[in-house]
Amino acid sequence: MKKKKRYIDVIIICLIFYGIFGGEMIKRTYRKGMEIMALSETNHFALDISGIIPFQIPSNIRVLISATDYVTKYHQNICLGSTDGMIVEKNGEVYRCLANEQVTFSTDELKEGKVKISNVNENGMITVYSIFRGEENPSYFGDMELNFTEEGIVMINEVELEKYLYLVIPSEMPLSYESEALKAQAVCARTYAVAKIQNGLDEIYFCHLDDSVSSQVYANQPLQEGSVKAVDETSGVILLDGKNIGTTYYFSTSCGILSKPEDIWIKEKEQELVEALATAQNENQQVENNLKSLLENVEGLEQEYPYFRWKVKIPYEILESKAGVGNIKNIYVSQRGESGVAKVLTIEGETGEAHYIGEYDIRSVLSPEGFDLTKHNNEINKSMSLLPSGYFYGIMEEDGYMIYGGGYGHGAGMSQNGANELAKQGYSYAEILKYYFKEQNLMRIYR
Repeated sequence: MKKKKRYIDVIIICLIFYGIFGGEMIKRTYRKGMEIMALSETNHFALDISGIIPFQIPSNIRVLISATDYVTKYHQNICLGSTDGMIVEKNGEVYRCLANEQVTFSTDELKEGKVKISNVNENGMITVYSIFRGEENPSYFGDMELNFTEEGIVMINEVELEKYLYLVIPSEMPLSYESEALKAQAVCARTYAVAKIQNGLDEIYFCHLDDSVSSQVYANQPLQEGSVKAVDETSGVILLDGKNIGTTYYFSTSCGILSKPEDIWIKEKEQELVEALATAQNENQQVENNLKSLLENVEGLEQEYPYFRWKVKIPYEILESKAGVGNIKNIYVSQRGESGVAKVLTIEGETGEAHYIGEYDIRSVLSPEGFDLTKHNNEINKSMSLLPSGYFYGIMEEDGYMIYGGGYGHGAGMSQNGANELAKQGYSYAEILKYYFKEQNLMRIYR
Protein backbone atom coordinates (compact mmCIF):
# COMPACT_ATOMS: atom_id res chain seq x y z
CA MET A 1 0.00 0.00 0.00
CA LYS A 2 2.85 2.35 0.92
CA LYS A 3 4.59 1.46 -2.33
CA LYS A 4 1.50 2.35 -4.38
CA LYS A 5 1.14 5.67 -2.53
CA ARG A 6 4.78 6.45 -3.29
CA TYR A 7 4.13 5.97 -7.05
CA ILE A 8 1.11 8.28 -6.86
CA ASP A 9 3.19 10.93 -5.04
CA VAL A 10 5.86 10.78 -7.76
CA ILE A 11 3.22 11.19 -10.50
CA ILE A 12 1.68 14.20 -8.72
CA ILE A 13 5.11 15.85 -8.32
CA CYS A 14 5.82 15.31 -12.03
CA LEU A 15 2.50 16.86 -13.00
CA ILE A 16 3.15 19.87 -10.78
CA PHE A 17 6.63 20.29 -12.26
CA TYR A 18 5.19 20.16 -15.79
CA GLY A 19 2.48 22.65 -14.86
CA ILE A 20 5.05 25.12 -13.59
CA PHE A 21 7.77 24.67 -16.22
CA GLY A 22 6.37 22.67 -19.11
CA GLY A 23 4.09 25.33 -20.54
CA GLU A 24 6.86 27.92 -20.43
CA MET A 25 9.25 25.52 -22.14
CA ILE A 26 6.75 25.00 -24.95
CA LYS A 27 6.18 28.74 -25.29
CA ARG A 28 9.89 29.30 -25.71
CA THR A 29 10.01 26.99 -28.72
CA TYR A 30 7.78 29.27 -30.80
CA ARG A 31 8.51 32.68 -32.21
CA LYS A 32 5.49 34.44 -33.72
CA GLY A 33 4.44 31.86 -36.27
CA MET A 34 7.91 30.45 -36.96
CA GLU A 35 8.04 27.00 -35.43
CA ILE A 36 11.20 25.89 -33.67
CA MET A 37 10.66 22.17 -33.13
CA ALA A 38 11.87 20.19 -30.14
CA LEU A 39 15.30 18.55 -30.16
CA SER A 40 15.59 14.80 -29.67
CA GLU A 41 18.11 14.06 -26.92
CA THR A 42 17.98 10.28 -27.36
CA ASN A 43 18.96 9.56 -30.95
CA HIS A 44 20.62 10.92 -34.05
CA PHE A 45 17.43 11.96 -35.79
CA ALA A 46 15.53 15.22 -35.65
CA LEU A 47 11.93 14.98 -34.47
CA ASP A 48 8.87 16.60 -35.95
CA ILE A 49 5.50 16.65 -34.18
CA SER A 50 4.37 13.75 -36.35
CA GLY A 51 7.49 11.60 -35.99
CA ILE A 52 11.07 11.11 -37.12
CA ILE A 53 12.41 13.10 -40.03
CA PRO A 54 14.38 10.74 -42.28
CA PHE A 55 17.82 12.34 -42.28
CA GLN A 56 20.79 12.06 -39.98
CA ILE A 57 22.49 14.93 -38.23
CA PRO A 58 25.43 16.12 -40.36
CA SER A 59 28.87 16.23 -38.80
CA ASN A 60 31.62 17.15 -41.27
CA ILE A 61 31.39 18.81 -44.64
CA ARG A 62 33.88 18.44 -47.50
CA VAL A 63 34.67 21.68 -49.36
CA LEU A 64 36.68 21.93 -52.56
CA ILE A 65 39.17 24.82 -52.25
CA SER A 66 39.69 26.77 -55.48
CA ALA A 67 42.83 28.50 -56.63
CA THR A 68 43.37 32.26 -56.34
CA ASP A 69 40.46 34.29 -57.75
CA TYR A 70 38.52 31.00 -58.12
CA VAL A 71 39.86 30.65 -61.67
CA THR A 72 40.28 26.87 -61.42
CA LYS A 73 39.69 23.93 -59.10
CA TYR A 74 43.19 22.59 -59.74
CA HIS A 75 46.50 23.54 -58.11
CA GLN A 76 49.99 22.84 -59.46
CA ASN A 77 51.67 23.44 -56.11
CA ILE A 78 50.21 23.77 -52.64
CA CYS A 79 52.02 25.31 -49.67
CA LEU A 80 50.57 24.80 -46.18
CA GLY A 81 51.52 25.79 -42.66
CA SER A 82 50.14 26.33 -39.16
CA THR A 83 51.15 28.30 -36.09
CA ASP A 84 50.50 25.13 -34.05
CA GLY A 85 52.24 22.65 -36.31
CA MET A 86 50.73 19.98 -38.58
CA ILE A 87 50.54 16.21 -38.87
CA VAL A 88 51.04 14.87 -42.40
CA GLU A 89 49.92 11.40 -43.51
CA LYS A 90 51.44 10.31 -46.80
CA ASN A 91 51.81 6.83 -48.30
CA GLY A 92 51.16 5.17 -44.95
CA GLU A 93 53.76 7.28 -43.18
CA VAL A 94 53.02 9.94 -40.56
CA TYR A 95 55.30 12.84 -39.73
CA ARG A 96 54.94 16.11 -37.85
CA CYS A 97 55.71 19.60 -39.11
CA LEU A 98 56.90 22.23 -36.67
CA ALA A 99 54.93 25.33 -35.76
CA ASN A 100 55.11 27.96 -38.56
CA GLU A 101 56.90 25.49 -40.85
CA GLN A 102 55.68 25.77 -44.43
CA VAL A 103 55.45 22.57 -46.48
CA THR A 104 55.00 22.51 -50.27
CA PHE A 105 53.38 19.67 -52.21
CA SER A 106 53.76 19.39 -55.99
CA THR A 107 51.89 17.33 -58.57
CA ASP A 108 54.97 15.11 -58.98
CA GLU A 109 54.99 14.19 -55.29
CA LEU A 110 51.29 13.41 -55.23
CA LYS A 111 51.38 10.96 -58.12
CA GLU A 112 52.14 8.32 -55.50
CA GLY A 113 48.88 8.84 -53.61
CA LYS A 114 46.78 11.30 -51.61
CA VAL A 115 48.00 13.29 -48.62
CA LYS A 116 46.08 14.23 -45.48
CA ILE A 117 47.17 17.19 -43.33
CA SER A 118 45.79 17.79 -39.83
CA ASN A 119 46.44 20.56 -37.34
CA VAL A 120 48.17 19.57 -34.11
CA ASN A 121 45.63 21.69 -32.25
CA GLU A 122 42.04 20.50 -32.80
CA ASN A 123 40.81 24.10 -32.88
CA GLY A 124 43.77 25.41 -34.85
CA MET A 125 43.77 26.55 -38.46
CA ILE A 126 45.82 25.55 -41.48
CA THR A 127 46.97 28.42 -43.71
CA VAL A 128 47.26 27.92 -47.47
CA TYR A 129 50.22 30.08 -48.53
CA SER A 130 49.92 29.19 -52.22
CA ILE A 131 46.58 30.99 -52.74
CA PHE A 132 45.18 34.40 -51.93
CA ARG A 133 41.78 35.69 -50.92
CA GLY A 134 41.99 39.44 -51.40
CA GLU A 135 45.49 40.29 -50.19
CA GLU A 136 45.69 37.52 -47.58
CA ASN A 137 46.40 33.81 -47.46
CA PRO A 138 43.26 32.04 -46.23
CA SER A 139 43.21 29.83 -43.13
CA TYR A 140 40.90 26.88 -42.49
CA PHE A 141 39.72 24.75 -39.60
CA GLY A 142 39.72 20.97 -40.00
CA ASP A 143 41.87 18.78 -42.24
CA MET A 144 43.21 19.17 -45.75
CA GLU A 145 43.17 16.32 -48.24
CA LEU A 146 45.26 16.57 -51.40
CA ASN A 147 44.47 14.35 -54.38
CA PHE A 148 46.41 14.07 -57.63
CA THR A 149 44.65 14.38 -61.01
CA GLU A 150 45.99 14.85 -64.53
CA GLU A 151 44.85 18.50 -64.44
CA GLY A 152 46.50 19.24 -61.09
CA ILE A 153 46.00 18.83 -57.36
CA VAL A 154 42.48 18.87 -55.93
CA MET A 155 42.40 20.24 -52.37
CA ILE A 156 39.52 19.30 -50.08
CA ASN A 157 38.93 20.85 -46.67
CA GLU A 158 37.05 18.44 -44.40
CA VAL A 159 35.70 20.43 -41.48
CA GLU A 160 32.97 20.45 -38.85
CA LEU A 161 29.83 22.06 -40.21
CA GLU A 162 29.64 24.83 -37.59
CA LYS A 163 33.30 25.76 -38.12
CA TYR A 164 32.68 25.82 -41.87
CA LEU A 165 29.91 28.36 -41.24
CA TYR A 166 32.27 30.55 -39.18
CA LEU A 167 34.05 31.35 -42.46
CA VAL A 168 30.97 31.48 -44.70
CA ILE A 169 29.17 34.26 -42.83
CA PRO A 170 31.84 37.00 -43.16
CA SER A 171 32.31 36.02 -46.81
CA GLU A 172 28.60 36.33 -47.61
CA MET A 173 27.38 39.22 -45.42
CA PRO A 174 29.11 42.31 -43.98
CA LEU A 175 29.74 41.85 -40.26
CA SER A 176 28.68 45.47 -39.72
CA TYR A 177 25.11 44.27 -40.28
CA GLU A 178 22.66 43.78 -37.43
CA SER A 179 23.19 40.66 -35.30
CA GLU A 180 19.73 39.25 -36.11
CA ALA A 181 20.44 39.61 -39.84
CA LEU A 182 23.72 37.73 -39.36
CA LYS A 183 21.84 34.98 -37.52
CA ALA A 184 19.33 34.73 -40.35
CA GLN A 185 22.25 34.42 -42.76
CA ALA A 186 23.75 31.68 -40.58
CA VAL A 187 20.53 29.65 -40.71
CA CYS A 188 20.28 30.05 -44.49
CA ALA A 189 23.90 28.99 -44.95
CA ARG A 190 23.54 26.04 -42.58
CA THR A 191 20.36 24.84 -44.31
CA TYR A 192 22.07 25.06 -47.70
CA ALA A 193 25.07 23.12 -46.39
CA VAL A 194 22.96 20.41 -44.74
CA ALA A 195 21.06 19.93 -48.02
CA LYS A 196 24.37 19.52 -49.85
CA ILE A 197 25.55 16.95 -47.30
CA GLN A 198 22.32 15.01 -47.69
CA ASN A 199 22.78 14.98 -51.47
CA GLY A 200 26.03 13.08 -51.00
CA LEU A 201 29.51 13.50 -52.41
CA ASP A 202 30.28 14.75 -55.89
CA GLU A 203 31.36 11.76 -57.99
CA ILE A 204 34.33 13.57 -59.53
CA TYR A 205 35.85 15.55 -56.65
CA PHE A 206 34.35 13.70 -53.66
CA CYS A 207 33.21 16.93 -52.05
CA HIS A 208 29.83 18.31 -51.01
CA LEU A 209 30.37 21.79 -52.46
CA ASP A 210 33.07 24.28 -53.37
CA ASP A 211 34.15 27.60 -51.88
CA SER A 212 32.92 29.91 -54.68
CA VAL A 213 29.70 31.68 -55.65
CA SER A 214 28.67 28.41 -57.32
CA SER A 215 27.93 27.16 -53.79
CA GLN A 216 28.59 29.52 -50.88
CA VAL A 217 31.61 31.79 -50.67
CA TYR A 218 33.89 30.34 -47.99
CA ALA A 219 36.98 31.77 -46.30
CA ASN A 220 37.12 34.74 -48.65
CA GLN A 221 37.31 36.78 -45.43
CA PRO A 222 39.24 35.81 -42.27
CA LEU A 223 37.62 34.51 -39.09
CA GLN A 224 35.83 37.25 -37.14
CA GLU A 225 34.05 37.40 -33.80
CA GLY A 226 30.69 38.52 -35.19
CA SER A 227 30.37 35.51 -37.47
CA VAL A 228 31.29 33.08 -34.69
CA LYS A 229 28.61 34.61 -32.47
CA ALA A 230 25.92 34.43 -35.18
CA VAL A 231 26.70 30.76 -35.84
CA ASP A 232 26.93 29.79 -32.16
CA GLU A 233 23.65 31.51 -31.25
CA THR A 234 21.79 29.58 -33.96
CA SER A 235 23.71 26.33 -33.51
CA GLY A 236 21.99 23.44 -35.29
CA VAL A 237 19.04 25.52 -36.54
CA ILE A 238 17.90 24.94 -40.13
CA LEU A 239 14.76 25.55 -42.19
CA LEU A 240 12.45 22.70 -43.11
CA ASP A 241 9.87 22.54 -45.85
CA GLY A 242 7.53 19.92 -44.46
CA LYS A 243 9.84 17.01 -43.70
CA ASN A 244 12.38 18.05 -46.31
CA ILE A 245 15.37 20.31 -45.85
CA GLY A 246 14.36 23.82 -46.85
CA THR A 247 15.49 25.78 -49.89
CA THR A 248 17.31 28.90 -48.73
CA TYR A 249 18.53 30.96 -51.64
CA TYR A 250 19.77 34.44 -50.78
CA PHE A 251 21.00 37.49 -52.67
CA SER A 252 22.17 41.04 -52.06
CA THR A 253 19.38 43.57 -52.75
CA SER A 254 15.70 43.36 -53.65
CA CYS A 255 13.95 45.87 -55.89
CA GLY A 256 10.80 45.33 -53.82
CA ILE A 257 9.56 41.98 -55.12
CA LEU A 258 10.74 38.36 -54.91
CA SER A 259 10.66 35.56 -57.48
CA LYS A 260 9.95 31.86 -57.34
CA PRO A 261 13.16 29.83 -57.81
CA GLU A 262 11.69 28.12 -60.88
CA ASP A 263 11.46 31.51 -62.62
CA ILE A 264 15.17 32.09 -61.99
CA TRP A 265 16.73 28.69 -62.62
CA ILE A 266 14.85 27.42 -65.64
CA LYS A 267 15.07 23.67 -65.97
CA GLU A 268 16.69 22.35 -69.08
CA LYS A 269 13.56 20.48 -70.15
CA GLU A 270 11.60 23.75 -70.07
CA GLN A 271 13.92 25.68 -72.36
CA GLU A 272 12.31 24.61 -75.62
CA LEU A 273 8.89 25.53 -74.28
CA VAL A 274 10.09 28.93 -73.10
CA GLU A 275 11.84 29.59 -76.41
CA ALA A 276 8.68 28.71 -78.33
CA LEU A 277 6.72 31.20 -76.24
CA ALA A 278 9.36 33.86 -76.79
CA THR A 279 7.74 35.01 -80.03
CA ALA A 280 4.66 36.28 -78.17
CA GLN A 281 5.91 39.82 -77.55
CA ASN A 282 2.74 41.18 -75.95
CA GLU A 283 1.79 38.07 -73.98
CA ASN A 284 3.14 39.35 -70.67
CA GLN A 285 2.71 43.09 -71.22
CA GLN A 286 0.67 43.50 -68.04
CA VAL A 287 3.41 41.88 -65.98
CA GLU A 288 5.94 44.25 -67.53
CA ASN A 289 3.71 47.25 -66.84
CA ASN A 290 3.45 46.19 -63.20
CA LEU A 291 7.24 45.94 -62.99
CA LYS A 292 7.63 49.38 -64.56
CA SER A 293 5.31 50.87 -61.94
CA LEU A 294 7.30 49.18 -59.20
CA LEU A 295 10.65 50.41 -60.52
CA GLU A 296 9.38 53.95 -60.98
CA ASN A 297 8.61 54.02 -57.24
CA VAL A 298 11.87 54.97 -55.53
CA GLU A 299 10.70 54.23 -51.99
CA GLY A 300 10.84 50.87 -50.26
CA LEU A 301 12.44 48.72 -47.57
CA GLU A 302 15.87 48.87 -49.21
CA GLN A 303 15.77 52.40 -50.65
CA GLU A 304 18.98 53.38 -48.83
CA TYR A 305 21.04 50.80 -50.71
CA PRO A 306 22.83 51.78 -53.94
CA TYR A 307 21.42 49.02 -56.15
CA PHE A 308 17.80 49.49 -55.11
CA ARG A 309 17.41 51.26 -58.49
CA TRP A 310 19.87 51.64 -61.36
CA LYS A 311 20.09 52.45 -65.08
CA VAL A 312 22.53 51.90 -67.94
CA LYS A 313 22.66 52.21 -71.74
CA ILE A 314 24.27 49.48 -73.85
CA PRO A 315 25.33 50.52 -77.40
CA TYR A 316 23.75 48.50 -80.21
CA GLU A 317 27.10 47.57 -81.76
CA ILE A 318 28.03 45.71 -78.56
CA LEU A 319 24.80 43.70 -78.59
CA GLU A 320 25.09 43.08 -82.34
CA SER A 321 28.53 41.54 -81.88
CA LYS A 322 27.14 39.18 -79.24
CA ALA A 323 23.83 38.27 -80.87
CA GLY A 324 25.19 37.71 -84.39
CA VAL A 325 21.92 38.70 -86.08
CA GLY A 326 23.11 41.70 -88.05
CA ASN A 327 21.78 45.21 -87.43
CA ILE A 328 19.38 45.16 -84.50
CA LYS A 329 15.73 45.93 -85.23
CA ASN A 330 14.22 45.21 -81.82
CA ILE A 331 15.12 44.06 -78.28
CA TYR A 332 12.47 42.96 -75.79
CA VAL A 333 11.80 40.68 -72.83
CA SER A 334 9.54 38.10 -74.44
CA GLN A 335 8.86 36.06 -71.33
CA ARG A 336 8.68 37.12 -67.70
CA GLY A 337 8.02 35.39 -64.41
CA GLU A 338 5.06 36.34 -62.23
CA SER A 339 7.27 38.85 -60.41
CA GLY A 340 8.30 40.48 -63.67
CA VAL A 341 11.82 39.02 -63.68
CA ALA A 342 13.12 38.45 -67.20
CA LYS A 343 13.01 34.80 -68.29
CA VAL A 344 13.62 35.18 -72.04
CA LEU A 345 15.24 38.10 -73.86
CA THR A 346 14.78 38.30 -77.64
CA ILE A 347 17.07 40.27 -79.94
CA GLU A 348 15.73 40.66 -83.49
CA GLY A 349 18.10 41.57 -86.28
CA GLU A 350 18.24 41.72 -90.05
CA THR A 351 19.40 38.10 -90.34
CA GLY A 352 17.33 36.43 -87.61
CA GLU A 353 16.58 36.28 -83.89
CA ALA A 354 18.62 35.40 -80.81
CA HIS A 355 16.95 34.18 -77.60
CA TYR A 356 18.61 34.32 -74.18
CA ILE A 357 16.98 32.04 -71.61
CA GLY A 358 17.26 32.43 -67.84
CA GLU A 359 18.22 35.50 -65.86
CA TYR A 360 21.94 34.67 -65.77
CA ASP A 361 22.28 34.46 -69.57
CA ILE A 362 20.20 37.61 -69.93
CA ARG A 363 22.33 39.50 -67.42
CA SER A 364 25.44 38.28 -69.25
CA VAL A 365 24.44 39.43 -72.73
CA LEU A 366 23.38 42.79 -71.30
CA SER A 367 26.67 43.17 -69.44
CA PRO A 368 27.27 46.85 -68.60
CA GLU A 369 31.03 46.40 -68.24
CA GLY A 370 32.82 49.46 -69.56
CA PHE A 371 29.68 51.62 -69.55
CA ASP A 372 28.25 54.02 -66.97
CA LEU A 373 25.84 52.16 -64.73
CA THR A 374 24.19 54.80 -62.54
CA LYS A 375 23.19 53.52 -59.11
CA HIS A 376 20.35 54.74 -56.89
CA ASN A 377 22.75 57.04 -55.01
CA ASN A 378 23.97 58.48 -58.35
CA GLU A 379 27.36 56.79 -58.09
CA ILE A 380 28.76 55.34 -61.34
CA ASN A 381 30.02 51.78 -61.76
CA LYS A 382 31.83 50.91 -65.01
CA SER A 383 33.18 47.49 -64.04
CA MET A 384 30.16 45.21 -63.58
CA SER A 385 30.40 42.07 -65.70
CA LEU A 386 26.71 41.21 -65.23
CA LEU A 387 23.62 43.37 -65.29
CA PRO A 388 22.78 43.80 -61.58
CA SER A 389 19.54 41.81 -61.83
CA GLY A 390 16.85 40.45 -64.13
CA TYR A 391 14.31 43.02 -62.88
CA PHE A 392 14.38 45.64 -65.62
CA TYR A 393 12.65 47.06 -68.64
CA GLY A 394 14.33 48.51 -71.70
CA ILE A 395 13.71 51.30 -74.19
CA MET A 396 15.08 51.34 -77.74
CA GLU A 397 16.85 54.69 -78.14
CA GLU A 398 18.75 56.01 -81.13
CA ASP A 399 22.22 55.17 -79.85
CA GLY A 400 21.57 52.17 -77.63
CA TYR A 401 19.32 50.02 -75.47
CA MET A 402 18.41 52.03 -72.34
CA ILE A 403 17.80 49.78 -69.33
CA TYR A 404 16.02 50.77 -66.11
CA GLY A 405 16.21 48.23 -63.32
CA GLY A 406 16.34 47.47 -59.63
CA GLY A 407 17.93 45.07 -57.20
CA TYR A 408 21.20 43.17 -57.18
CA GLY A 409 21.29 39.40 -57.51
CA HIS A 410 18.88 36.71 -58.64
CA GLY A 411 15.95 37.82 -56.48
CA ALA A 412 14.81 34.46 -55.05
CA GLY A 413 14.81 33.73 -51.31
CA MET A 414 16.20 36.19 -48.76
CA SER A 415 17.47 39.66 -49.57
CA GLN A 416 20.49 40.23 -47.34
CA ASN A 417 20.06 44.00 -47.28
CA GLY A 418 16.35 43.53 -46.66
CA ALA A 419 17.17 41.24 -43.73
CA ASN A 420 19.40 43.95 -42.29
CA GLU A 421 16.65 46.56 -42.60
CA LEU A 422 14.13 44.25 -40.93
CA ALA A 423 16.61 43.63 -38.11
CA LYS A 424 16.93 47.40 -37.64
CA GLN A 425 13.15 47.50 -37.23
CA GLY A 426 13.36 44.97 -34.39
CA TYR A 427 12.65 41.72 -36.24
CA SER A 428 14.27 38.62 -34.71
CA TYR A 429 16.17 36.27 -36.99
CA ALA A 430 13.21 33.86 -36.87
CA GLU A 431 10.82 36.63 -37.94
CA ILE A 432 13.18 37.68 -40.74
CA LEU A 433 13.25 34.12 -42.05
CA LYS A 434 9.47 33.86 -41.83
CA TYR A 435 9.20 37.07 -43.85
CA TYR A 436 11.19 35.54 -46.71
CA PHE A 437 10.41 31.81 -46.38
CA LYS A 438 6.73 31.82 -45.46
CA GLU A 439 6.08 28.12 -46.10
CA GLN A 440 9.09 26.85 -44.16
CA ASN A 441 9.66 26.24 -40.46
CA LEU A 442 12.69 26.47 -38.21
CA MET A 443 14.07 23.38 -36.53
CA ARG A 444 17.06 22.77 -34.29
CA ILE A 445 18.55 19.43 -35.35
CA TYR A 446 21.41 19.51 -32.83
CA ARG A 447 22.85 21.82 -30.18
